[in-house]
Amino acid sequence: MEKQWESKGLHEHPANHQAGTFGKIVLSKAGVYVLMVGFSHMSCPQDWAAKIHAQEQTNSEIDYILKGIPEDLWKSAKKKGIDLNKTMKQVLLDALKKFVEGKDVEKC
Repeated sequence: MEKQWESKGLHEHPANHQAGTFGKIVLSKAGVYVLMVGFSHMSCPQDWAAKIHAQEQTNSEIDYILKGIPEDLWKSAKKKGIDLNKTMKQVLLDALKKFVEGKDVEKC
């Protein structure tokens, strides 16, 4: 089977009767998701697999963006977030909101 996409990690089949069955989600060239378990594949819910596919693509995009942030800037932002009792997600959202509103982000 030719693969169009393959998940990065292993995922447990969502059906109760398949509990404990782990594999990689694969999107075939035909556009059908399957769960690859070893060298064989099994059917899986298409909506479940599509959701994981979308999450991994979003995470890949975020990882790519974050790799461009200098380490010293990331650490400083993280420290300031801790001082303000904010998560990094909140720190980034605050900065993006100020940027979109046209405020000077450097004065955050």
